[in-house]
Amino acid sequence: MDFLKKFFPFSFKPKEVTKDFVLTIVLYAVASVVGGVVLGLLARIPYIGFTFSIASYLLGVYCTGGIVLAILHKVGVIK
Repeated sequence: MDFLKKFFPFSFKPKEVTKDFVLTIVLYAVASVVGGVVLGLLARIPYIGFTFSIASYLLGVYCTGGIVLAILHKVGVIK
């Protein structure tokens, strides 16, 4: 679990505080949308667009994983 806590620090906030949980979900969602738009626009650049396409995909996977971990931590499945 320490490995996941290093990569997803916001997902492991105290589960008793609902405000932190909602803020974490919103933070990951906004980061995914804004990053996806910016990286999507940069992906149209010739020759280096493929790199930005991969970065956009990885950002989406990271944000989705963060949301899932936050929900699992809030429910009590992981500690």
